[in-house]
Amino acid sequence: MFNIMNFLRRYWEILFLVLFTAGGIVFRSSLYPNHSYSVAMNDTDGYIAAAQYPPFSWLSLTAVRPPTVPLIYRVFKPLSGYNLTNVSRASLAGETKQLAPQPGFEGIVIFQMVFSILSWCVFAWVVFFKIKTPGIRISAAALILIFAFSPQVADWDSILSSESLTFSLLALLLAFTILLAHRITHGNFTVSLSSGILLTAWLVSITFWVFTRDANVYLIPVTVLFLVLAGFLSSKKKGALILLGLAVLYLVGLFTLQQRTMNISLRWEKPFIANLIGNVLPYPSRVSFFIQKGMPYSPGLRDAINAGVRHDDYTKFVNFMQWMKNGGYSAYTQFLISNPFWAWLQVYNDLDGLFGSNLQPYFPNGPTSRPGWLESIGNLFHPLSTVVIPVILLLSIVVLASALLHCEPDQLAWALFFIWLLIVEFLLLFIGYHGDFYSKNRHVLASVLLMRLDFWMVILIAAEFIFSKKERGNPVLPGIG
Repeated sequence: MFNIMNFLRRYWEILFLVLFTAGGIVFRSSLYPNHSYSVAMNDTDGYIAAAQYPPFSWLSLTAVRPPTVPLIYRVFKPLSGYNLTNVSRASLAGETKQLAPQPGFEGIVIFQMVFSILSWCVFAWVVFFKIKTPGIRISAAALILIFAFSPQVADWDSILSSESLTFSLLALLLAFTILLAHRITHGNFTVSLSSGILLTAWLVSITFWVFTRDANVYLIPVTVLFLVLAGFLSSKKKGALILLGLAVLYLVGLFTLQQRTMNISLRWEKPFIANLIGNVLPYPSRVSFFIQKGMPYSPGLRDAINAGVRHDDYTKFVNFMQWMKNGGYSAYTQFLISNPFWAWLQVYNDLDGLFGSNLQPYFPNGPTSRPGWLESIGNLFHPLSTVVIPVILLLSIVVLASALLHCEPDQLAWALFFIWLLIVEFLLLFIGYHGDFYSKNRHVLASVLLMRLDFWMVILIAAEFIFSKKERGNPVLPGIG
């Protein structure tokens, strides 16, 4: 006979997760009205232009914007086309706009909202089921959903830019990475249907995320290194080595394709010019460095570049344009590598500014968006202080040390995840900051959001390590002594 009390005692945590998730979705849907309203920004017309090409064709890969966001614009394009009527320019005083209807864009913003909700729910549920300690697993799932449904993330679903898909795909990528890490450390990653589905989902999420913003591609080298480490952990599992080897080959190919198509597309041209204006031309020694790298230079060219990226006066200088296309991108990369102290010092000096805001700047709260009090709640979960950085550094080391000491599969999985995450978020912070001299706060959004999320997660996982009721054994993992 079915005993409801026994059922509730046994499954109360899962029941709470289901109810909290349902309540969060209702909260997210009801307190953010006008789901089809939107605001455009400077990049929106580029996504519309790139959407004319077949998805992930050579033309789309070399278009003015990478292909993930234009794919959504192509799928939801109405017969009447798009009509930009509500463009907000956050960089100009008085140019921000309220959310409003824009003909043709309704499908895009509704999709962004639904996809965001589903992605963050998947992430929250994966974390819940991979944490063993009652209370901590509930806290983790609840925290992730509140983090995701706060205006600091949710507002971006109404903006016609790349941030909404960046955050949503990132949530899926994190979820699949956690599942993959646990399967590897438990020795269950082998040639099977479940492993194949998980690996495919993980690679698909990486692919779409990489082609959301060009800077995201630098996740790949770090990930390849961790796959090699995972191969060491799975060295006695032939099936795991085969799958990991295929994943490495795919990621190397993806990195090569992205770099090749980005160079051809010249999507980096205006950011490169902005970097010359802000970081090179005011300093004679840096100008000399680029001249040594073959950059043509004359007073006329200097004035043309300083006129700004919107004037395009520099395009009249044929020799400069030829050098820029053939060697400009690599020259600036060499400049950063040759000046690592300066490059990181610039990031460090601007950290307070980069963390000083956590809300989108394109529309204010109001009757067409959401209640203002939601911002205060969001501020609790999206810290404005750089204190998150030393906390995640310290606790990531603690998690790694504990995992190496006890050598338990779950602990090793979490340690691999957090060290991978730590490297990725700092690398993306560096690339985002130095990728374009202008709009730095927006370009580092993904890395700053990751650090804020990492702050909460690493605290909870460290607590899981401490308070877990499982006895600390010393099991032997595949590939470890």
